[in-house]
Amino acid sequence: MKRWLWVCMLGSALFVWSSQWHWSQTIDEPQHLWSGVRILQQGDFTRFDNSKMPVSVLNALGWLGSQSPGTQGSWFWARVPQVLWLLGCMGFVFAWVRRARGVHAALAGAALVGFDPNLMAHAGLVTTDLPCTFGFLVACYAWSRWLEVKTGRTAVWAGVALGAAQLAKFTALFLGPVLGLTTLVWCGIHRTMRPLRQLPLVLGVALLILNAGYGFSGTMTPARDIQWKSAPFQSLRTVDLPLPVPKPWIEGVDWVKHDDDIGQGRVYSSGVKTHFGRPGHYVRTLPRKFPLPLLILSTMGVWTLLRRRRFSATDVTEVVAPLFLLVWFSVAFNSQVGSRYVLPAVPFLVLLASHLPVRWVALGAGWTLFSAASWWPWGLSYFNETVVDRSQAWQIVADSDLDWGQSDDAAQQWLALNDGGVYNPEVPSPGLVLLGGTRLTGVLGHPSRMACYREQLKPESTYAGGLYPLDFEVRSFQACFPLIEWSGGGSEHAAGEYLVLVRGAGAVELSVGTRRFSNSSSEEALLGAVVVARTPVDLDWSFGEGGAAYINGLRVDGDAAKD
Repeated sequence: MKRWLWVCMLGSALFVWSSQWHWSQTIDEPQHLWSGVRILQQGDFTRFDNSKMPVSVLNALGWLGSQSPGTQGSWFWARVPQVLWLLGCMGFVFAWVRRARGVHAALAGAALVGFDPNLMAHAGLVTTDLPCTFGFLVACYAWSRWLEVKTGRTAVWAGVALGAAQLAKFTALFLGPVLGLTTLVWCGIHRTMRPLRQLPLVLGVALLILNAGYGFSGTMTPARDIQWKSAPFQSLRTVDLPLPVPKPWIEGVDWVKHDDDIGQGRVYSSGVKTHFGRPGHYVRTLPRKFPLPLLILSTMGVWTLLRRRRFSATDVTEVVAPLFLLVWFSVAFNSQVGSRYVLPAVPFLVLLASHLPVRWVALGAGWTLFSAASWWPWGLSYFNETVVDRSQAWQIVADSDLDWGQSDDAAQQWLALNDGGVYNPEVPSPGLVLLGGTRLTGVLGHPSRMACYREQLKPESTYAGGLYPLDFEVRSFQACFPLIEWSGGGSEHAAGEYLVLVRGAGAVELSVGTRRFSNSSSEEALLGAVVVARTPVDLDWSFGEGGAAYINGLRVDGDAAKD
């Protein structure tokens, strides 16, 4: 049976590597890679971004190892190590399930993890999402083993796993409440407090591993010597207390909290773009992003598990971990920019599903693989079968769930095949246009710029997962802007058809001959007109700083648009 586990692992790895071969680098990858390179080459752990972690040194190894004189490293080889985290998740799920439910159930569970389209997609990127998913799973596995066995050895391994997980992503901080709740529930069920006697040993080992992972960089730095950003840490500015954690790590915790407090400013879901996100974001989006078998089987698995009268520590963890993660990120997290934040919940949902008959889980794994293959190689844009028309996926959610820059190379190929086409124009443009999901939704660029496409001239097809080809004549834009048929005097612009657009904040004006339009708003707005001129026509406009004017999609005055 282990032979079939290796077959599943090989199939998952080949799926990941064959997909990532088609991808360009995503928005976040360069800084993750740079963090790893800097640590590996210079031993420099200094915090320069809120979420870059030591685990990225593995990607730096692939990058630097593929360099040659005068040639930069290969993104493919930088990404290769990422699949090991997915294979590790498969292995631990296999071991976890086999202990209680047998080898056949374990193999089916491992396959359900390994063929999950979201896990496979992020296993091909130089980010910290898959390392965190693996670290979260291993820490919970080691902790539950310690609760059940309660020896010094299992306590040490629980501490090692907990500390190592903190080197992957700050999401691992939630292991605190997850493992704490697991311990309290298990102790309550078994009416014992014995595990708490070894808790100082576990936490001491975790602290040691955390410091070692950062090379003891800044360990014992006084709190008053750190430039705190977030409100909860502000009270430490005057505290002369050495902190027994690496300075770059505690700074990262502070920075992440600060950034979450001020909001990302680019959260989009269900047709609405917000600054802080909305409660229930993941409740609305995950039923469309997670594979249907995972959702159905895990829900049924919870019911099957709760019908038991006796629970092991692993049973308790299987319920507490995904429940806490899904509730926390749906209710208390503002940076709602991708389902990748809740990927650590996926292996636990699989563990819940594995309580069902093996044939059901095996069928679910096959369905999941087929579903993932239907999106190959653009699995980062995956949506399940509830999204029948893939050209409308952008109406559900955007950002790293749809268009994260992975299709930029494919866009260049599209431009080569479509002479005169434009990729991600600053404003709506007549003719051939290829528009990324993040532009269409206003995640990048102000939402007003592409409102015409979102509200009236919606895409009807998709390209490379999260890109949308459009082709509209000038007159089509009268669905969004007033139509002016001009036959009066003028000399500046020859007779013809023009889509004239002016964007900017504050006072914005557009004149077409004697017709004048104006708008005044503190937010950026788009003012426009569709001009059908049978005789020469004069066009004029005015806008404040940062604004611009466009004729048929080409900027003719003002500053380039900023994202």
